[in-house]
Formats: sequence, C-alpha cells, structure tokens
Amino acid sequence: MSKPKSPNLQKKQLGKLGENLAKKHLQNKGYCFLVQNFHTRFGEIDLIFLDDKTVVFVEVKTRVDDTFGSPEEAISKTKISHLKKAAYFFLQQNPQYEDSLLRFDAICIEIRSKQIRHYENLMG
Repeated sequence: MSKPKSPNLQKKQLGKLGENLAKKHLQNKGYCFLVQNFHTRFGEIDLIFLDDKTVVFVEVKTRVDDTFGSPEEAISKTKISHLKKAAYFFLQQNPQYEDSLLRFDAICIEIRSKQIRHYENLMG
C-alpha cells in the first residue's frame, strides 16, 4: 500500500508542472529560454527568458482551480519586490545581460480549466 503524498510535496509537484507549462508557453511565443529556478538569498526566480533584447523574469503561479483563490491573488507587492532584487542579483552574476532591457512578467495557470494567462510588465 502506498503512502498518501504530503500536501507540501503535492504543492511542489503542482508548482513544477506549472513552471514547465509556462516554459513551453513562452517558448511557443518565440522567447529564448535562459534559466529555470534561479535561486538567490532574496528568493527564487521561476523562469528567465530573452524576448528579443529584453531579459524577462517570470513569476509562475499555478492552481488546480480557484477554490482557494486565483493564482493572481498570490502575487503580492512583496513577491514582486523580491523578484526585482533577485533579478538584479542575476544581472550581477551574468554581466552579459547588464545592458539589456528588463521586464517582469507573471504567468498564472489553472490546471482544471486549462487556462494560461500571461501578464507582461508587472512593473509598468
């Protein structure tokens, strides 16, 4: 008999699924993939892409459905602030992008309804 999975493990698996769906979605739009799960002391950047000459830092939020709120509700000002700090850390570690334009996007995914919503330029 197999053990039931812990809610934390299920949450991680759901997050990983969402990140992979978001990655494929952006690649299908012609974005050039750079990094997945870039870890810093400020937090993690889920996905980093190039869109022409713009480095795009992507926060991915995934829900099975909206029972516990929409994915959008999980993107707080604090989260965006941490994303920005992590992005500047990425640029320090990758000076080849230091003169690039920057953009901060979010991709919100609802699995049951098969919805992927892409919000460009959260800072704009």
